[in-house]
Amino acid sequence: MNWLKKLLFIGVSGIMLGTMLNSNTYASFFVDEVEKVYDEKLQKERENLANLNRFKKIEKILTKAFDEKDENIIRFIKFIFDEQNSLTINQGEIVEKFEDIFDFSIDETSAIVKIIKNIVELSMYEDVIGDEKYKGLAVFKDHILQDSNLKIITKFMTRNDCFSQGKTIDIKGIMVHSTASPGKMADFWYLPWNRSYENGEMSREVCVHAFLDNIGVYQYLPWNHRGWHAGGPANNTHIGFEICEPEGIIYSDDYSQIISIDVEKTKEYFEKAYNNAVKLCVMLCKQFNLTEKDIICHCEGYELGIASNHGDVMHWWKFYGKNMEMFREDVKKSLQNRFV
Repeated sequence: MNWLKKLLFIGVSGIMLGTMLNSNTYASFFVDEVEKVYDEKLQKERENLANLNRFKKIEKILTKAFDEKDENIIRFIKFIFDEQNSLTINQGEIVEKFEDIFDFSIDETSAIVKIIKNIVELSMYEDVIGDEKYKGLAVFKDHILQDSNLKIITKFMTRNDCFSQGKTIDIKGIMVHSTASPGKMADFWYLPWNRSYENGEMSREVCVHAFLDNIGVYQYLPWNHRGWHAGGPANNTHIGFEICEPEGIIYSDDYSQIISIDVEKTKEYFEKAYNNAVKLCVMLCKQFNLTEKDIICHCEGYELGIASNHGDVMHWWKFYGKNMEMFREDVKKSLQNRFV
């Protein structure tokens, strides 16, 4: 009998609708109400779409700022969400403040809440150098900087697990490395290395104090932070920095040897990078009471039993007639001069 009930319902509904449409008043009311509901629904959908687009744009901007450490944006976000600079915040607080600012709802598990939390918990330059464990030695002292014409840009890799370990060292020496990555300059390494191995963001557990090229130095760890560069006990005693290699060097497939190098094309670059390495070592010697005798390269560290088996830096310096004995002598000469 269900079909009979349905038929009767359709019939009665049809009669009611016909009666309404036969009356101008009812017809007008019906049309107005339908249009109102439709307009409200359409407006709501437009607002949701607009909010979604805003949400995606905000997420994209914050993610880029976090990855590239755009200090202007990061400081602004930290000012809004972490007024006391406590470097901590929970998801609920983020949601509440975010909804107050942007006037639309987000979920505590959303990506944008996560990225804001990451930004709030990101240590800034002044947070790092002000940390008492570094004893004022995280960066160069003012008088050492003033006596040098070496360009130094500091961007601490605070997301790297090496930095998160938070260990410091009493510096006994300097270890010179080379990247074996032709064409990738000092500023390149921040993005791929300012990541967490433990969180699956990078494939290696590695971090050095600085990279340098023909232009200058990018400092990525506080100088007396324990780095991951030697592959041995030298991590506990030595500052490690990488010299970037220029385009024009071709390695074998396993990177065990250089099979081609354009010495003439790369000579000017090498000389500038080499001189910058001398200047950096002079500054480090002055700050940490070291001498040229305390400087070794990675392969020398291996020979001393304090580092892993690496060939750098001699694998390419030899093409330009340089070696570590000559390098140490150049550092010694510069230490005797006022200006680096």
